Amino acid sequence: TGSVDIILQTKLRQIRSEISFIEILPSNNWFAVGDRNGEIYFFDLKDGTYLFKTSSEHENIITSLAVSPSGDLLASGDRNGLISIWNLTDLQTYIRENKSTQYRPIRFNENIAIKDLSFVNNEWIVVVAKDQSLQIDEVGKVLFLPIQFELAGQELIKLTK
Repeated sequence: TGSVDIILQTKLRQIRSEISFIEILPSNNWFAVGDRNGEIYFFDLKDGTYLFKTSSEHENIITSLAVSPSGDLLASGDRNGLISIWNLTDLQTYIRENKSTQYRPIRFNENIAIKDLSFVNNEWIVVVAKDQSLQIDEVGKVLFLPIQFELAGQELIKLTK
């Protein structure tokens, strides 16, 4: 395992900012790394090969990454309240075909800092959010978003098909 550690350390040096979140994506044999600049890097889990870096999807620290139970969706959230939903099957095809256009997830904004994201079965995304100005004894909010709801003319259900 020592050589794997050295390889991963070398690969992770591409990340220009402090790492804020890591999520294993077992269906793809990848791992995703979020950083303080709002970028998400995708690496091969077997050998640490760099696969893809997001571009301008988040403008602030990545505060949460969550993979769906089916393994085909990744949700990312940031301190500004932006949530992105990534179709990992489409992203894998995009990476394999080395397309020249930028891959874009479905995005929406809660306008309150995302603290945590989670999937319930393959039907709901749970969002825990809290305003940065709230005091310790104040309450944030928890949202339950159905996967099938419409966002900006796109339906999340299409991501899972």
